[in-house]
Amino acid sequence: MYCKILGSWWAIPTPRPFTNGILTQKARKDKSLQRDCSCFWIDDIKTLVDCPETVGNSANKAGIAEIQNLFITHWHPDHCFWLRLVLESKYDFYTKETLNPLNLYLPKAIYEDIKRVYPSIDFFIEVKKCANLVFIRDEEVIDFWDIKVKVIWYEENDPHRFAYLFMHNKKSLLYMPCDTIGFVKDLPKVDILVHECGILSQEVKHEISFEAMLQRIRLATPWRTILTHIEEIELERHGLHIFWDLEKKYSDENILFAYDGMDFYL
Repeated sequence: MYCKILGSWWAIPTPRPFTNGILTQKARKDKSLQRDCSCFWIDDIKTLVDCPETVGNSANKAGIAEIQNLFITHWHPDHCFWLRLVLESKYDFYTKETLNPLNLYLPKAIYEDIKRVYPSIDFFIEVKKCANLVFIRDEEVIDFWDIKVKVIWYEENDPHRFAYLFMHNKKSLLYMPCDTIGFVKDLPKVDILVHECGILSQEVKHEISFEAMLQRIRLATPWRTILTHIEEIELERHGLHIFWDLEKKYSDENILFAYDGMDFYL
């Protein structure tokens, strides 16, 4: 199973528009420092997890020309607000017909969340028929031939935040990029964990800390952990070297910090 971190950043891309932070200034001149918001791609089944406002740029850089399936983890704009363009990629503006609608997988509660903040989603699904809407639930397994996807609630009785467990050839990968402070279950045993990075520099009540994230992966003991949803402010505070330093310091945990276009096989 061929996987790619299309975007590795937090809610706002770098360079950050209409600001002049140190990293933003550098990234405007050095494209290697530019980053898009978090999303994930599984090439074997042409499947995208989340569609932030920057996903078009991410997909074009990766040369992705076809999508068949879209999973959403939660309603936040940096995880679903490129929906119009993803859905309309299936629409022919000359014939006014939808060609090969994609399959949109999400829990009903998240669909209702999205409709409140992005009500036009109904138009693209019900009128333009750009997607087959598939409601999913906790512990459900979606079968894509030799790849299976298991749906995992963050918290019982709170169906608004989900992780996705991908299984292929007796190996597994768990993707949980954001809001993981609310994940109250034990992590399943997986080969690869793609997890929110966490806050390095200070305690933020509504965000998981880097130390809490480390404690979590030490209990789960994945073969490798890839940290995503990285915040620009951390590099502003600590410098560009911070991630290399942390990878070396915690080499026993076998962690890597994600970057846009990072690819690997499961």
